[in-house]
Amino acid sequence: MPPCPQVSQTPLEESMAEQEPTAEQLAQIAAENEEDEHSVNYKPPAQKSIQEIQELDKDDESLRKYKEALLGRVAVSADPNVPNVVVTRLTLVCSTAPGPLELDLTGDLESFKKQSFVLKEGVEYRIKISFRVNREIVSGMKYIQHTYRKGVKIDKTDYMVGSYGPRAEEYEFLTPMEEAPKGMLARGSYSIKSRFTDDDRTDHLSWESSRARLPRLLFFFFFGLFAFSRAAPAAYGGSQARSLIGAAATSLHHSHNQQRGIPASNVGSELRLQPTPQLTAMPDP
Repeated sequence: MPPCPQVSQTPLEESMAEQEPTAEQLAQIAAENEEDEHSVNYKPPAQKSIQEIQELDKDDESLRKYKEALLGRVAVSADPNVPNVVVTRLTLVCSTAPGPLELDLTGDLESFKKQSFVLKEGVEYRIKISFRVNREIVSGMKYIQHTYRKGVKIDKTDYMVGSYGPRAEEYEFLTPMEEAPKGMLARGSYSIKSRFTDDDRTDHLSWESSRARLPRLLFFFFFGLFAFSRAAPAAYGGSQARSLIGAAATSLHHSHNQQRGIPASNVGSELRLQPTPQLTAMPDP
């Protein structure tokens, strides 16, 4: 049997390999991002059902009207097999992109491991979450995302979504404007664990994204991705960790356009590819 041919690295891959953080650097990022979740003394109030709330002070007409204004007259779902909270879609909205990038969260979440979602570095974007509340009030809903590199957690992001009562129509939550990170250190492989939860720590939806590989990096800020009050990052950990994730999108575009025969031009420290869509989705080979 003839020996297997040696696979040589391209200059781009060799350059990116030199930028790989060491194990010590990753450990430092993890240490600076470590949060003591048990140090928070907040205790959510006792949960009451819709029926209990409606029965309270039912002889008080003004209070009855106030609760009706808050809760509405919608007959909520009584089917115990239907989850109280159903997260239906997660959409990346970018004004400079050809159109929004949408994920259907009601289907097979495993399929996300076979697809890469690419966000061009430096663009501004927002995340829109669509969900339904079917039976009872849900308090303190949030989305939590953990980012890992080489098995080390390097970043945690929270978005506080808030509290919602049941209704027939879907709710939509739109995050503040974000800017995609950029920089050479962002090139690498990452895995994302995402979870939708609330004050009672109910796991409404969770999944783990596949590990992104160069040159097809997946920026899963959802994609891992509900929540919402961005945790304040440590000086090296959070900000540089997000930079680590974002600039890898440049590598993806560079490799993808090289395959298509589209030239790239270096302007300062920013790699610009022309023409390049600013928001794309492509399957992993």
